[in-house]
Amino acid sequence: MSTLVHAGEKIIGFVNGNGSVYIFDPRGGPNYPGLTPTWYDLGPLPNFQGATEIALEIGDPTGNTFDVTVADANNDIFQDECQIDPAPIHACTGWVLHPRITPGVPPPP
Repeated sequence: MSTLVHAGEKIIGFVNGNGSVYIFDPRGGPNYPGLTPTWYDLGPLPNFQGATEIALEIGDPTGNTFDVTVADANNDIFQDECQIDPAPIHACTGWVLHPRITPGVPPPP
């Protein structure tokens, strides 16, 4: 599990045992009329080998996107980028695979 704070709101990332990645967007209520706190399904990781970690971080300098990075038990790294503003979370780009990263060895071009 991983968290990211954006505009005072804590966003949570989670990978379940089947390789599906979920992001919780807590925005709702009077500060975000018409929105309800929601879990978003970013879809399954391709060729899931068991997640070992997930990380969330702000993407572009404007703070309008965030990046999701997941490492699996096979040392594959998967990345996705989603729009966070305007709310709700949307326009995720889809999983990009960076195959078999070996610690201390630069990834292939």
